[in-house]
Amino acid sequence: MVVVAVLLLPFVGGLLLIMDRIEDRVSAPAPARGRPARHRGHLRLVPGGRRTAGAVAARDEREEQEEREEREEQDAAAHAPGRDPGRRHAA
Repeated sequence: MVVVAVLLLPFVGGLLLIMDRIEDRVSAPAPARGRPARHRGHLRLVPGGRRTAGAVAARDEREEQEEREEREEQDAAAHAPGRDPGRRHAA
């Protein structure tokens, strides 16, 4: 029994020393100036980031506008005066 206690004594002493160092570090006051954090942008899920996404959105908007204009022209041509859409032309 005495042999086990003598063999464990250095282990317990080292453990107390390590715990004392850890306690000193944890209870120490925070430094006046912290480490400066680098500014990091938002996560970009699409390659190319903001500029590419804006160009794609602008292109989509232009395409939608062109389609709208084409539909309006087709509607205007279909409802032109003097033309009856329900009447077939006799040949």
